Amino acid sequence: MSLLKHKKVGFIGGGNLAQSIIAGLIDSNVVTKEQIYVSNRTDKKLNKLQEKFGIQTRANNEEIVDECNVIVIAVKPQDLLEAIEPIGSSFSTNHLIISLAAGFSLDTLGKLIYEYDNIARVMCNVAVRNRSSMMAYSLIKEGPGAADTIEELFSPLGKIIEVDDGEAMSAFTVSSASGVGFVLELMQHWQDWIEGYGFPKEEAKLIAAQTFLGAAKLSLDNMNLSSYEIINQIVYPFIGKQIHGRIIIFGSLVKFSFNINPNLIRDIIQVFLSGELLCPCFKLFFPFLRMFH
Repeated sequence: MSLLKHKKVGFIGGGNLAQSIIAGLIDSNVVTKEQIYVSNRTDKKLNKLQEKFGIQTRANNEEIVDECNVIVIAVKPQDLLEAIEPIGSSFSTNHLIISLAAGFSLDTLGKLIYEYDNIARVMCNVAVRNRSSMMAYSLIKEGPGAADTIEELFSPLGKIIEVDDGEAMSAFTVSSASGVGFVLELMQHWQDWIEGYGFPKEEAKLIAAQTFLGAAKLSLDNMNLSSYEIINQIVYPFIGKQIHGRIIIFGSLVKFSFNINPNLIRDIIQVFLSGELLCPCFKLFFPFLRMFH
């Protein structure tokens, strides 16, 4: 039986992330549009949300807290304090409070919201738009049904796992929530390189995107194998060794750039795509870079 069947889900903030989540919830029939409430600072946006989704809108955050069981705080991190401080004492044990704001730990949220048992963080990325986000959540305390409710609410938007708050959640935020941006930049460089050989922009983008999609699906379909083992299955042994060696160097250089200067990643990608990873300058740095691998 659905844990959300008789609950009302209220969103504080109606921005792009909230809209992507709302669309996914309605399309997947996890909750009905009658069960979804949203508040926002501007009436104009509320009217658009009501027209677009047919959901319930409220003029202020207090009404969301009064009427809803599950409260999703979907404001930007810089706006969280302003949104939560006036209503921090209004929550009760009947609420499950979920923050989507990066950079605010459960400990910090607990100080803002005077109810420690049912507070959670959920980190997701922009792929919620096409229901393929990788998400993680943390709870202050495992309250009755809290984890199951979060998983039921967010699973239609992709995959979700539970992690400890702190370093684990920070690492997840960098690798997944922010990592999508890195992968997209890598794909853009891939596309630019293909365009350099005369391919039209749309075809180059298709080649790059489909290549990354195919690689991701191969990895997901073979969870028991490492990426290197998959590589060895799809290339000739000699070529596989060449690719393996270049990937080791590429990985070492990326780790080096993250530790020293993230802006170096762009140059590293360009060199990797040009096939010049074994040029003298990289051979010179490789013994030093091995410590990052």
